[in-house]
This record gives sequence, structure tokens and C-alpha cells, in this order.
Amino acid sequence: MVYTSNGEKIMSKVNYNNDIMKQLHEVMKKCDGLSDEIKEQKETIKNLEHRIDDLETENQKLKEDNDRLRKQINNDSNNSSKPPSSDIKPNIPNNREKSGKLPGAQKGHKAQFLNKKMVEEKIKNKEYEHEIINIGAPCGKYVSKYVLDIKVAVVAKEYRFYLDEYGKYNIPKEFQPNVQYGNELKTICSILNTEGIVAIDRLTDFVNSISHGKLSVSHGSAINFVKALSKKNKTLIETIKTKLLNAELMNTDATTARCNNKNICVRNYSTKKYTLLVATLR
Repeated sequence: MVYTSNGEKIMSKVNYNNDIMKQLHEVMKKCDGLSDEIKEQKETIKNLEHRIDDLETENQKLKEDNDRLRKQINNDSNNSSKPPSSDIKPNIPNNREKSGKLPGAQKGHKAQFLNKKMVEEKIKNKEYEHEIINIGAPCGKYVSKYVLDIKVAVVAKEYRFYLDEYGKYNIPKEFQPNVQYGNELKTICSILNTEGIVAIDRLTDFVNSISHGKLSVSHGSAINFVKALSKKNKTLIETIKTKLLNAELMNTDATTARCNNKNICVRNYSTKKYTLLVATLR
């Protein structure tokens, strides 16, 4: 052991300093190793973050596809323009118990049939047009048998407007054409087309047929009948819409049809008092 003049231990300090330096080098070496490891971890984290972003994007696309497919599956005649025939019908079990009754009218049920007394009463009240057809020589006693039928006849109503005291013809605006169709015919065509969902070509064929060819209603005329009715009923239609929207219960159904060579869906919205038909493209 080496001592100084003051008696200090010189070699012990040198060895201590060497140990400190050695430990310092080892710590620095470990720090360098940790630094490299941290860089590798950072790179791994960065790669994982990119992967997470890609997965989130892919997941969002899958969610959108899933929502779209679910909407397609869940679409029916109630929430889309699809016809009721395309709806998936639930299998509803029949839990009704057999009554043992035979089909048709039941015992005690009041039958409804053509009544001779009712017919004669309506003839008396001028509700029925009465036409007598004699079978055999019309003399002495007879037995009456009635046949109820309808008669379609083309009536040409001539309105004659005479000069007034000022020498003028007071002709209303609706009589400007020299010849036009009457309200009865317009009403029949409009009801058949709007309520009966009868196509215009079939409608005109029907009207022309029941007149035995005496009328020749064109497609354009039939369409104008319906347009005129729609224009007059705008206020009424808005009232019906309001009543339907405010109803506690509204029923809806639809049927398919063809219009101008396109498939359409005519949807029915109704309550006990009101009905609205709306046509939409399929």
C-alpha cells in the first residue's frame, strides 16, 4: 500500500476511480443498447398504428356494406316502393279451433235475395224504369216475373241558347266547344281509372264497347277527364292527406301496374273513412 507524506492511501483512490469509470462505461453501453431497442419499439409501434388505421378503414367499409345489405333485406312494401307480393310472409300458425259448421249461410242467418215486393215498390217510386214485355195474348189474368238489368244508351243532350233582350247569346264558358262529353261519361272513366286502376287503353275499349261502337272516346280525352278531376280535387286531396296523417290507425297496401311502358306501384293509404291512391315508379 502506498501512502503520501500526510499518510493518505493513494492506490486505494486510484482503484476506486477505475471501478467508477468501468461502471460508467457499462451503464453507457447499456444505454446505447436501450436506445437501439427503443428505436426498434418505436418503429414497431409506428407499423402497428398504420395497421390499426387500415383496419379501421376496412371496418368502416364493412359496416357500410352491412348497413346497406340490411336495408335491402329489410325493405318491404311498408317502407319502400316494393309491391306487397315481394314481402317475406311470416309463417303464422293457424290456432283457430274447428267450429264444426258447414260452409255457407248458417242457421238463423237472414238470407238476402231479390225481392219482388221491393222491385214493385221501386217501380212505384220511379226508382226503376219500368218496361213491360207481354208473353202471350195480353188479356185476362197474368203472372209477373221481373228481370233486373241495366241499359247503356248514348244520349245527345242539345242545349239551345236563345238571344237575350240585348240580342246576345249568353253561353257559359264550359259550352264553348260545339260538341263535348257529358259529366256521367267523364265520371265513369275517372272512377275506372283512379279507383278501379283500369289502364287508359282498356278503359276506352270498354266504354266504346258498352256503347256498341256508337262512341269513340280517345286516349287523350280519357286522360283529360282524369286530369280535370284531379285539378278540381286538389283541396279535397290535401284534406284527405291531413286526415290520414292524423289518424290513429292507417292501413296501406300496393299493387303493380304499367304506365307509359314502365312498371309502377300504386299504393293505397286508407282508414275507415278516407282512401288515397298514390302512384310511384318501382
